Amino acid sequence: MLYLFSGEQRKTSVAEVLKVLAFEQGTEVEIDEVDICRDPSQDMAILAHQQKILQAVEQGLYSAILITPPCSTWSRVRGANTRGPPMIRSKQWPWGFPWLARRFKIQIEVGNTLVRFTIQVLLV
Repeated sequence: MLYLFSGEQRKTSVAEVLKVLAFEQGTEVEIDEVDICRDPSQDMAILAHQQKILQAVEQGLYSAILITPPCSTWSRVRGANTRGPPMIRSKQWPWGFPWLARRFKIQIEVGNTLVRFTIQVLLV
């Protein structure tokens, strides 16, 4: 199984729970967990790293794929109040407001790259 954007290793992660459930059923599951939190070489914002994953998926190396892309720029929580980060997308501008300051444009570009990559993996 491939688990993209798995986050840091933790006892209650989806992967750990799946491993426990598999063990209880008398089997095991092998899970490749991919996330920049685990290893800088797993930065899916980098095209070469994306291509490596896409190639493995295209070759049929995984029987299941779980993807939990980062939602930091896609979350509706942004702009929910004046204390948090501002909204940088909307229904009208799903790929980001065109008038954003540079620091927000960088966040938008990374978020868009990761969502486009997620879509590519799902379409393979």
